[in-house]
Amino acid sequence: MLKQRLLECGFEDGEALDAYVKLIEASQFQSKELYRTAVHHIIPRCYFKLKKNIIDNSDANLVNLTHLDHLKAHYYLALAAQESKLKSKLISAFYLLLDAP
Repeated sequence: MLKQRLLECGFEDGEALDAYVKLIEASQFQSKELYRTAVHHIIPRCYFKLKKNIIDNSDANLVNLTHLDHLKAHYYLALAAQESKLKSKLISAFYLLLDAP
């Protein structure tokens, strides 16, 4: 179901998308831990912004990821994005995460 949602949003089927889905599914029950996890939008915020839609902040679109997994998530999404604007936004988010304290 998650993979289908991502495909409908314009992500390309392949190894990167499979790795992303696996990462998200493995983290579904990760609890929030101060300084250890970050909240991640499964369907990225930049997707909604580019489509001029309201960002989905529902629990169904949020997951807690360790900081390393959060980096991996953005990396996989950037690799799987087909639209160049979306890919660019995801790459930017990846680098911002690398720079975060």
